[in-house]
Amino acid sequence: KKLSGPVLITKIRNPQIHPDKKNRVKIAAYTADIRIQIWRLAMWYYDLCVLKLIDYNGEYNVTISSNIFEYSEFVPWAL
Repeated sequence: KKLSGPVLITKIRNPQIHPDKKNRVKIAAYTADIRIQIWRLAMWYYDLCVLKLIDYNGEYNVTISSNIFEYSEFVPWAL
């Protein structure tokens, strides 16, 4: 089953915010690599939210890539 980005972020966040035995098991089901990828996704969403809040319409550095070389592109709403 494919899950959306916000759903994945919520599935990782909630067990960490409310740690108990059941939630620790949920977190352990995700590999470290998956947790890092979800964290990068959350930070990318955060970056875009801040840029939208300040009405930015130009290029920004895309930080979601695991590639050491970041790249830039226009914010999605500028197109």
